[in-house]
Amino acid sequence: MQGFILDFEKPIIDLEKKIKDMQDYAASEGVDLNDEIVRFQEKAQKLQQEIYSKL
Repeated sequence: MQGFILDFEKPIIDLEKKIKDMQDYAASEGVDLNDEIVRFQEKAQKLQQEIYSKL
């Protein structure tokens, strides 16, 4: 687990946590949230590229 998070990384970490929470919920409740999870994963990837490209 990451011990130190820089301020500019916080939105990425928050989105990744939301994705993990959705995956856990889907698995425990037997709900199909795959489309939403994929959408959030794509959003996280774009956000990460956007943030790191500005460094």
